[in-house]
Amino acid sequence: MKKSLITILFALIISVGMTTTLFAGGKPLAGKKLMISIKSPPVQLTGMGLAFAISAQSKGAAVTVVLGAKPHKVASKNGGKDYFKAMNMTLNDMLKKFISLGGKVYVCKMCTKNSGLTQKDMVKGAQIVTSIKIWEKLYEPGMKNMDF
Repeated sequence: MKKSLITILFALIISVGMTTTLFAGGKPLAGKKLMISIKSPPVQLTGMGLAFAISAQSKGAAVTVVLGAKPHKVASKNGGKDYFKAMNMTLNDMLKKFISLGGKVYVCKMCTKNSGLTQKDMVKGAQIVTSIKIWEKLYEPGMKNMDF
């Protein structure tokens, strides 16, 4: 009985030590880079992409969200009013939360040009960029990409 109790305690001590090392400071994704491209218009897909972005950014990853096609309007001050139930927030509020966590938001210049939006129409922290800026970010060493 004593041996099995000691073995269990030893295993717990090791696992707690490993967990502390892996998740030090609650930032298990520190040093990771992620680009999340959102170009699908349904609220569920846009919301899911933003939810992933918020989660990864809050866990220490350096996340850049790229908004193109119809979801680019989420970054405008008057856009993104659709409600995403899973996060209990509007898409625009999710984007603002992501930005407040230090996330970067790139908005497709071609898309904004087609819809008549300019930089002054964007929420604070959302930047209208050309395709070159997006390519440069995508090809940074260690960058991973998710598409929605």
